[in-house]
Amino acid sequence: MCKILLSCLLALLMFTVPASAQESAASFDMSKVSRFGFGNILLGGWTPQDGWVSAEQLQDGERFHSLHIWGGEECRVFGRDGQKGEGVICAIRSEHPGEFTCSQDSVPRFDVQTPSGVIKEPSGLLTVLCPWDVQPRKAAVMKPGSATYQGIVKRFLTAQGLKVETPNIVQLLKIDLEGDGVDEVLICAQNIAVKGEACFEADKPLFTGTGLPEAAEPGAYSLLLLRKIVAGKVVELPLHVFVSPKGSTPVNDNWTPPVVAKLCQFADLNGDGVLEIVAATAHYEGYAYHAFEMKGGEVREVLSCGAGS
Repeated sequence: MCKILLSCLLALLMFTVPASAQESAASFDMSKVSRFGFGNILLGGWTPQDGWVSAEQLQDGERFHSLHIWGGEECRVFGRDGQKGEGVICAIRSEHPGEFTCSQDSVPRFDVQTPSGVIKEPSGLLTVLCPWDVQPRKAAVMKPGSATYQGIVKRFLTAQGLKVETPNIVQLLKIDLEGDGVDEVLICAQNIAVKGEACFEADKPLFTGTGLPEAAEPGAYSLLLLRKIVAGKVVELPLHVFVSPKGSTPVNDNWTPPVVAKLCQFADLNGDGVLEIVAATAHYEGYAYHAFEMKGGEVREVLSCGAGS
């Protein structure tokens, strides 16, 4: 009788106690898993069981031990217009190993060794570990001086309390994100002066200069807008909004660093056929990369990782 009770107790413990242990020993179908980075910084990944997985979880989480980037993983490197080549990821590194909080200097960085050389940070390229086609559709570049889209940005800024007669559009891209035959339009507009050069060209880092001002001048703005049809109506969905109204507090009295954004990449990062949007932002002594997911009539940031204060 005691042996029977002991066997039952052991069986019960096997099913009730090791939930965390089971999670720590999770196995994944690698044909359905992705891991990716942009600009040589790990952004995160996706699994069918967990959905979006942050860089910190991916590298430090017990559950994702089998998905850690150890170095030596084969990868593909993409520009905005297609695959640039294949390579091998060097080991993830940071100033403080084991503290991947995606802030300050605790940033999961890596290089990629390709047949033509080593791709180092900042590269302006997307690095992906997954088996499916991440770029089934490409973006078309439109002329940024379009009066129609300047009018759209003007109305949006007016609603934010800032009147601008001729907004400065620096990127205007058209792409079918959902694969439904209907194009979306993405708009990047900004007027923030930088100490150096802001680069809005494809496959290049956002900044090649010395950085951004410490505080925002009145009238400064930086926008990323997604224009799409939702329930039969055309709407503008904001991905990034920074606006400093002209009547705002003088810059020296209210330290508000301006944030500049850039559209970088479009890629199917979770294998569902819908393209995610990868963007970059930069501010005084810092920068970050972001992944946005579009579902139905909404867009939301699902992952972010960066460096600096």
